[in-house]
Amino acid sequence: MVAYVMIRLRPLLLLFAGLAATPLTAEPQSFNFKGFGADVGRMTLNIAADGAHWLDSQTDNMPFGFLNGTYVARTDLQRGVGNRSFLADRIAADGDTRYYRLAFSGDTVTETVIKPAADLTEMSDITRIDRPVASPLEALVSLFDLSRCGETRSFYDGRRIVDITLSPPEPEGENSVCKGRYEIVAGPGHGGIVGLKDLPLTLTFDGEGTLQRIATRLLFFRVAAERVE
Repeated sequence: MVAYVMIRLRPLLLLFAGLAATPLTAEPQSFNFKGFGADVGRMTLNIAADGAHWLDSQTDNMPFGFLNGTYVARTDLQRGVGNRSFLADRIAADGDTRYYRLAFSGDTVTETVIKPAADLTEMSDITRIDRPVASPLEALVSLFDLSRCGETRSFYDGRRIVDITLSPPEPEGENSVCKGRYEIVAGPGHGGIVGLKDLPLTLTFDGEGTLQRIATRLLFFRVAAERVE
């Protein structure tokens, strides 16, 4: 959430995908990315109750242009209960393109396709996955359900496994706040030399249980996604 000499954090942008906790609908959910003292991008997420999700995000005002580009992802349902595919295209501002396709059966990964091959990691070998995992978009959907604060869930993006743990909600005025961490437990960190593997998360829900804001800290900078009403 691209100039690869800088921090590779595009998968983190998937964390900035808010939606109403219930019910899940196909209505678009819109958010602005904020950081470095400015608006740096925007995102639209569509969620269908049948599990077919679609995400379109863009960053176009990042410092020095790093991370500027688009990320488009979707979940396609396949024949058979629990069978589905996660597909994503990451297109940097300079036109550099990455493609990802993951196939799932239940909470098991059955196929990983990543192009170019230079993006493959040891965790692209699905025999190394040692736990039940969801796709990135499915992890998003679960994250923004207030009733699931207090859980740990894992997702797989084709290059790494990430655990996201959130504490039970705590009241903060009229809102509810869930705090936790994003932690890479297998595979490379984000950003080469920097190698970020562990980030704080704060999710803020309004009195109706609708996610309004997600915040984290990247090195010395605070970054957030805020719902557009």
